[in-house]
Amino acid sequence: MYTIFALVGIATLSVANGAILAFSGRNLPAMDVFNGAPDAYVKIFYAPTSSDQCQPIGETTYILDDKNPNWSEVYFVRNNGGSTQMLKVDMYDSDSPDSDDYMGSVELNYLEVIRDGDGLITKDLIGGEPGGGQLLIKRQ
Repeated sequence: MYTIFALVGIATLSVANGAILAFSGRNLPAMDVFNGAPDAYVKIFYAPTSSDQCQPIGETTYILDDKNPNWSEVYFVRNNGGSTQMLKVDMYDSDSPDSDDYMGSVELNYLEVIRDGDGLITKDLIGGEPGGGQLLIKRQ
């Protein structure tokens, strides 16, 4: 069962108006001293055009000690019909009470999400540790 956590620019929830997205991580690097597996979570951002500033639309809970987390939260992102809509996802390792560790990010044109045939996109995390794992975006 999924809970929809974010509605972006939507009057009625219709898959024709956008996409419901779920997120997973795969092969994430060791981040913690004791057991190595990260306590990962993601922050999701959206921009109506590539020249617009990305606005936050949600953040998953963190999953303890898991190199292959599957977050149960899903997010509805509206398709505004433009060809330059952007989706950005940043991944972090939760280290409370210390500051969280940045693990990398993925940026993609939102049309990739809508047009992908099987509804699953796999992207390497960029900007974190070398070989920093992957983010999976699944259209529901």
